[in-house]
Amino acid sequence: MTYKPAPGMTAKQVEKELQKISLDFEERCQKGIAGNAEKITLEEFAKVYLEIKKPSFSERTYDAYSKSIDSLIIPALGSHKISQIKPAHVQMFVQQLCNMPKSRGKNGEKLSESSVRRYLAILQSIFRLAVKQRIITDSPAKAEYLELPRVIPPKTEIFSKQEAAKMLSYLEEESLQFQTLIQLAIMTGARIKNKGAGLLN
Repeated sequence: MTYKPAPGMTAKQVEKELQKISLDFEERCQKGIAGNAEKITLEEFAKVYLEIKKPSFSERTYDAYSKSIDSLIIPALGSHKISQIKPAHVQMFVQQLCNMPKSRGKNGEKLSESSVRRYLAILQSIFRLAVKQRIITDSPAKAEYLELPRVIPPKTEIFSKQEAAKMLSYLEEESLQFQTLIQLAIMTGARIKNKGAGLLN
């Protein structure tokens, strides 16, 4: 079943309905209608997760989550009973992501650290809902349980003193407005790729 808000519903009404769906699922789990919670696999719960989260997701976010769950999370962990997944399983999933080539990468480029963390965040969200629904008591995907790749910020190249002086020398015949613009760019640490750098060529 996929929940779709009725036309004209307010955000508050949608939130209330979502809470009702969540409570209903929890009750069904406790009564055994949705199956024994101890036997629910990650794949089964991931489908429930998407149903519950869909009203609060944009269409783009929902599609991205669905694709990531189907192509990455389920193949790696879907057959495991959610109650039996340990941090070690999640760590193995993280390592698989770290060794996975980019779909459009060159020369065997691997997934970036930020991409690995983004996919992990989806898995963490699934486990948080499982905790909230009392399917499990704790999430095995908490960052504190894992060794995660460090996100290295991209190197920002700024003008050297010589480059800045050269650029300033070109401004003598320019308008005051243009001089002010370029001087501000230099003072604030403009990158070489910025448009003002074209004056150096």
